[in-house]
Amino acid sequence: MIIQSIKLFKYSLPLTKKLQLGQSEINTREGYLIEISSDSNIKSISEIAPLPFFSIESLEDVIHEVAMFKNKFVNQSVPPDILTQLSTYCPSVRFGIESAFLQLTAKSKELSLVELLHPNAKQIISVNALLVGDKNEIIKRATLLYEKGYCAFKIKIGRNSIQDDIEIVTTVRKIVGNDSKIRLDANRAYDVESTQSFFDKVQSMDIDYIEEPFQTFEMLADYLQTPNNQMPLALDESLTLMNPEDLNQLYSLKAIVLKPMLLGYTNSMMFAKKAFALGIQPVISSSFETSIGTYILASMGAIIDTTIPIGVDTLAWFQNDVVSKQIEIIHGRIDLKNHIDIDTVLDYTKLTEVDLDNK
Repeated sequence: MIIQSIKLFKYSLPLTKKLQLGQSEINTREGYLIEISSDSNIKSISEIAPLPFFSIESLEDVIHEVAMFKNKFVNQSVPPDILTQLSTYCPSVRFGIESAFLQLTAKSKELSLVELLHPNAKQIISVNALLVGDKNEIIKRATLLYEKGYCAFKIKIGRNSIQDDIEIVTTVRKIVGNDSKIRLDANRAYDVESTQSFFDKVQSMDIDYIEEPFQTFEMLADYLQTPNNQMPLALDESLTLMNPEDLNQLYSLKAIVLKPMLLGYTNSMMFAKKAFALGIQPVISSSFETSIGTYILASMGAIIDTTIPIGVDTLAWFQNDVVSKQIEIIHGRIDLKNHIDIDTVLDYTKLTEVDLDNK
């Protein structure tokens, strides 16, 4: 396969409400779509969208690296060690280029991404509802989405008082019943003592896991190596500072939350493979991508394990999308078989092409 052209398009989409990322907020989600075409007149589109305050790379870094990639590879055959050559690029660029090439290969065989990489996988994947805000907002959204058929719920904690968080978790459990999964994400809000106190109060709520409750990775690592600890913990932010083999040292970890935009496509899949080998649950999760990226994340979830609900309930934060027909979550699930070829629904009025030739 010869790479015929590489194009980069920028988007800037207003959000329905302010998005809190750590201690900061954004009103607009900015990122890029990358389009790669082959000499067989086949093209694929993926997304490159560094997450503000979490990604190490900037939007300018993306332009520089994609321009460098274009100058090196356009009008060249795709080298067999392309993934190795991409290892020096920043995570979001790796994700975009890696997934674009995989889709290009799939299209050349008239297959979907899932059919290419896991032919026997089911193409319907569950989504965990994202519950954010004050107590009333969370309860209202939990009620609405439970009635719509969601059976997994992720509650952001650590932004209210511990007592309020306990009340929220207790109330949500009553709303969604005992058969639904409840996951908690603390975004490093607590110390070890506060986390333990909180967990003691909600343990009876049958919590699937708590993401990154401790203020530092060192606290988390120490706790995970404590004999007989009962808290089901998950890694998220810490994975950007690790490699898959590091999981060998974290003996009692329940899950890892994989954000491919922060890790890269291939690296995320390597983490998932290692997690399975250790009995750890790998959960694909969004970094607030558009429908383009969300489709790829849902495909990754299907390739890994369709029984694990994924964290892509984030499109509701966008006032509009880069496609005319947004990915749909129906009854808490995404059916990848209903996906329409992106080429036919991409809304170029929302995009501005980036000049890569003068970078």
